[in-house]
Amino acid sequence: MNTRLRISALALALWCQSSIAIQEDFNEKVEISAQRNAFDIKANVLNYIGDVKVTQGTMQIFADKLTILNANVEGQQVLVAEGSPVRYSQILDNGKVMDAQANNMRYELNSRILLLTGDAQVTQEDSLVKGERIRYNLAKQLLEADGNADGSNRVTTIFIPEQVKQQIDEDDSSEATPTSNEGN
Repeated sequence: MNTRLRISALALALWCQSSIAIQEDFNEKVEISAQRNAFDIKANVLNYIGDVKVTQGTMQIFADKLTILNANVEGQQVLVAEGSPVRYSQILDNGKVMDAQANNMRYELNSRILLLTGDAQVTQEDSLVKGERIRYNLAKQLLEADGNADGSNRVTTIFIPEQVKQQIDEDDSSEATPTSNEGN
């Protein structure tokens, strides 16, 4: 039996049809505050410790410790956060909030990939995805969740069917274009 569980793009569509991160956020500056920081110039690693807060537009990360890899390489920085838990929040294009949390979080600025490990979960409205590991490509809106290799911690997805139906109905009505019979 395959112990690695995945959420397919089709199943995910039911969960997050409207969860597109605000594109403008990706163009905003990244601002970090903490109680203390240290920069290892030779290794090109920047560390922030104590009550860390990261913001980029509407995106926020809260952690106990943050390490930035490739700190001097513009656009190639990787944020590695630790906490109990690390929390992530972002306002989506539809005005709703997407929240995530895990024991560890890795955010690759260039590829816009968010990797959550250790009691990971992502929520939007009343929908929830939980697993040991969640990989979320914010730019492409692809989410993949895994349970434990030994099968003791499976992936859980919770959504409210009426909300899914309502979202699908809204999407269908926005795609319909009125036809004109002028001149007939």
